[in-house]
Amino acid sequence: MPQFKDYFKTPLAIDDWVAVEKPSYRNLVTAKVVGFTPKQVRLKYRHQGSWCDYLCYPNVTIRVPEHLQPTKEDVDST
Repeated sequence: MPQFKDYFKTPLAIDDWVAVEKPSYRNLVTAKVVGFTPKQVRLKYRHQGSWCDYLCYPNVTIRVPEHLQPTKEDVDST
C-alpha cells in the first residue's frame, strides 16, 4: 500500500489525528485516522455527540502535532 501524506507532505498513520473540513460544511474538525483504502483515508470524527465516518483524499487533511492532539478525556466529553 502506498504511503499516505497530508497537505504538508507529512506521513499519515492509523491513530493519527488530523484536521479536515467537515463534509457539507465549511468548518474544520479533528478526526482520527482509522484506516486506508487504495487511494483514500478513513476517518472518524464527532458530530453532535456521535461518531461519524468520513472517507477523503489524504491531501485535504493536516496532521495535528502530538502536543495539540485531543486527549481521551477531550474525546469522551464531547
